Amino acid sequence: LKVTGKVTANGPLFECSASKEHAAAIGYYDGAAFIDVDGAGAKFTMPSGSIDANVGNDTDCGMYGIYIWNGGEVELGNADGTGPSVTSKFAAVAMNATTAPGRITIKGGEYTSKMVCSGENIIKFNSVLYLPASATVDISGGTFTASDSTSSDMHVISIPYDKTQYGTVRLNLKISGGTFKTGGNNGSVFYYPNKASESNKTKVSVTGGKFSSDISKELNEGSVASGKALIADADGDGLYKVVEPVSFSVNGKKFSKLQDAINASKDAGNSEVQLLDNIELAGSYDFTGVTIDTKGYMVTVPDGQELVLTGGTTGVIKNTVAAEDSYGIAWSNNA
Repeated sequence: LKVTGKVTANGPLFECSASKEHAAAIGYYDGAAFIDVDGAGAKFTMPSGSIDANVGNDTDCGMYGIYIWNGGEVELGNADGTGPSVTSKFAAVAMNATTAPGRITIKGGEYTSKMVCSGENIIKFNSVLYLPASATVDISGGTFTASDSTSSDMHVISIPYDKTQYGTVRLNLKISGGTFKTGGNNGSVFYYPNKASESNKTKVSVTGGKFSSDISKELNEGSVASGKALIADADGDGLYKVVEPVSFSVNGKKFSKLQDAINASKDAGNSEVQLLDNIELAGSYDFTGVTIDTKGYMVTVPDGQELVLTGGTTGVIKNTVAAEDSYGIAWSNNA
């Protein structure tokens, strides 16, 4: 299907139903996409439905799901995280330098690629999103899964080049939500070999989402946005999660907000709440029955704000770190 105008597909099933024998006879539709979105006036919107392009030989030949060409635009899913299901051999959503520019917005849905290339020069194709292109890509939701293979060569997002014979790759990728994982969580979410290149003009900004690998090691410093933290196994599912900076711990589980930590403490029979860093704190908190250990860190009340702590006779604030620069609560704003 080639889209050159504006098309909305809400609920249909697109399926390549060719037999394995027929597909093999014509080269497994290698490099073809089930849906091409081509041209500056082309926009393909898919709030729901499915695309099954899972045709190929699993090792180096197969179909793409959706491919963007020459200024085309794709919008997938809904603000509540629901959306279409796209399954393919090569990437579920793709473009490259020869087809740039383009725009991709993904709000939700399920996206899976099944390709397991093993050659050194072709493992870049083991991805759900193939993006070596000058494009704007905005992902706020959805689940992206790279194959069922436990190979370490699997990736979710592939950015294999910083420049090509067609020019410099200027990808602007923003991730504010979604789940990104490889089979068995053994591969890397990002394939980004030229991230340190002086000619690299790609910009990646991650402000949310969950990932099967430590993306801070796969991206340039600062790609995980300032004011955010990447926490391993934050939800007990083995995935890394981008969250607000964690400042509190209860029984080893980390929290960004004091109220969440107090609630967890009470749920666990009033386990101790421990600080993990210096913090600014304002608002009202009832910590009756809960012990808060500042662990030597400073609690600062921001200028012009108010902190009310209610503990009755059973709430305790203590500091178990004996050091010259350790604190309990420092009332440092003319209090």
